[in-house]
Amino acid sequence: MHLVSRRHFLAGLAAPAVVSQLGRAQGDSTTRRLTILHTNDIHARFSPSREGVGGLAYLATAIKQERTRAAHSLYLDAGDFVQGSPVSSLYEGVPVYEVMNLLEPDAVAMGNHEFDYGWQRVYDYLAYAQYPLFCANLVNQQGLLFTPPPYLIRDLNGVRIAIIALMTPRLPELTYASNLGPWRVLPLAETLRHYIQVARERDGAQMFIALTHIFPAEEAALLHEVPEAHLIISGHDHGGMREILRDGNRMVVRTRPFTAELGRIELQFDTASQRVTEIDWARIPVNTSDFQPDPVVDREVQKWEARVSAVVDGEIGEAIKAYNRTEMRDVVERSVKETLGTDFVFINRGAVRSGLSVGKIHAREIWDALPFGNRIVIGRIAGSRLPQSILRGASVEPDKLYSVATLDYVAANQREIETEGLEFPEAGPFVRELMIEWVEKRRVVD
Repeated sequence: MHLVSRRHFLAGLAAPAVVSQLGRAQGDSTTRRLTILHTNDIHARFSPSREGVGGLAYLATAIKQERTRAAHSLYLDAGDFVQGSPVSSLYEGVPVYEVMNLLEPDAVAMGNHEFDYGWQRVYDYLAYAQYPLFCANLVNQQGLLFTPPPYLIRDLNGVRIAIIALMTPRLPELTYASNLGPWRVLPLAETLRHYIQVARERDGAQMFIALTHIFPAEEAALLHEVPEAHLIISGHDHGGMREILRDGNRMVVRTRPFTAELGRIELQFDTASQRVTEIDWARIPVNTSDFQPDPVVDREVQKWEARVSAVVDGEIGEAIKAYNRTEMRDVVERSVKETLGTDFVFINRGAVRSGLSVGKIHAREIWDALPFGNRIVIGRIAGSRLPQSILRGASVEPDKLYSVATLDYVAANQREIETEGLEFPEAGPFVRELMIEWVEKRRVVD
């Protein structure tokens, strides 16, 4: 892996100037055509899914083709590069930052999962990334930015663009306190308005893009509360968007996760009025049917996959039916209950990231479904204190103690079970290893 200097990290990448099918705006010298490509929540999806969806080498080809179509383009990502594949889990996220150098993003926002291996690990990501990885509203008690600069300036077809990266203020709910360390999140709208003003007055910025890793409700609030922002490119929610959330020609966009889509925004910007006058958004499905893998990226992907193959590609059992993500959560809970014999099990929805297909099960499928390094913890809790999120309609005796297994993340963030103050003092096995052993023992998941 190649280390780069902090100075190199902060240096921008020049936007490619190539032949455009759109051409230049005609008859109006103040109108500029721009193309913004975007992704979010890549989650270290190095290889396509079993169904042939996604994969970094295929995404690279899609980006390259769209850059060729556009005379003036930027490629932006809204965060969460890490967590979601064995490569990321075994190497703590670093490989995806290295491989993404080959896709040449112009800017990348911090996501909450960048903290999964601790805030100090982010400095390793900064060292490997040859593109800006940053956030404008993540500071310590002294107000110093975790990843300066707070915004970037890019000149694109005569338009001076400020890109301002923002993190959800709910970050403390999404990671362990020890992973976040001394860092805290500033309010979204206030921070965005501040840096729009600074970028306009100090750098002559004309157009403002908020590159955000936030919840859908926060997207809508930003669009309403900060009309100076021309475009909000978002991430964090994995549902994608069927329609643009928009206010006139201002809008929020977000793609499906795991490299399944590439977003493309085509817009016209009037430099005189400093307004977007026309805008169009398209989502390009990334799959093995429509694209060939980029050979350079594919070579790096295969290198990393080969390193983890011995650990994750062994056959451990068979699924006689398919399980979607919701059903997989039930299977995980069943594996914990049958293995540990507890009265109740609660696995939070966000801990399970994929399901199972019909057929042979390899350890890789369990790694993909349970990418996080969560440990099972167990507590003995009076029935009167058990919330409905754990009981799910079961009847209990108020004074009787019941054994409850959950994840260490849930124990530390009890908003997931809509309560507080429950204690889980007994440490159990890691949930991923428990489930692999459960499948190996059963051989058939039905």
